[in-house]
Amino acid sequence: MDEFKKLVELADSPEIKLSQDFKNLLHTHLVLGQTRHVCRHGTLSEGHDKITPAQRYYQAMKEMYYLSGAIQDFKAAGMEAQADLLDAEGELKYLLADEENRTADILRAEAKLLRAQRAIVDNLVSVEDRMRMVDEYNKVRLELKDYVESKYPEGIEQAEMDNWTAVHKWKALRQKATGTIERVTNICLPPEVKALEGIKMGKLDSAAALLAANDVGHLVTTAEVVDKVLELTDKSEHGRLTDENKKSTQKRLDANK
Repeated sequence: MDEFKKLVELADSPEIKLSQDFKNLLHTHLVLGQTRHVCRHGTLSEGHDKITPAQRYYQAMKEMYYLSGAIQDFKAAGMEAQADLLDAEGELKYLLADEENRTADILRAEAKLLRAQRAIVDNLVSVEDRMRMVDEYNKVRLELKDYVESKYPEGIEQAEMDNWTAVHKWKALRQKATGTIERVTNICLPPEVKALEGIKMGKLDSAAALLAANDVGHLVTTAEVVDKVLELTDKSEHGRLTDENKKSTQKRLDANK
């Protein structure tokens, strides 16, 4: 058996035909992207610093936007594949009508036809796979919409202080529970707010940026750090944002005396 015949035989084997039929099991047994479970409990979870309903809500919208762009790209690719298919069908019909045409030309036309057919199927499956993800993200969005829109009518910027405060608290709690050091340098909070949250949660390294910015590097005890943070935040432009934090922090400190 020559190489070409062997190639065709392997490509047409029952196992390959069975594998191609797996597309009929899309969403139940065949998943190319994320399952609904992963969309909801993976991408929109603490594993990606999505702690609050607002974070999950806005991230669901972002995921839907990205997926919609990809689906439009697959649509365009499918349109090109359909055009190729029409061209290949016309070319093959012409070649088969004349017995004098070369076998090589017919093979090339059949190859073009096969590629176009496969491209259409692949693009369709890719779109259907992503539509499942779009649908699940949209379900999450609708579940959270009323709560988030009523609490933050101005949108994501209004929610960000609460969002990142929740992420900081989550990291502090993880550090307490596991004993591993959780970095807070990437927590997007003003230094004053981060410092107050840090002493509130017993994570004093959260005050490092505030203390360094004010050229304070000689503090030794926890009490000295706490007192300095409270002193600096009283003078801060963010003080009005953190009055409640200050009260709860002082109450916690008094209880520990």
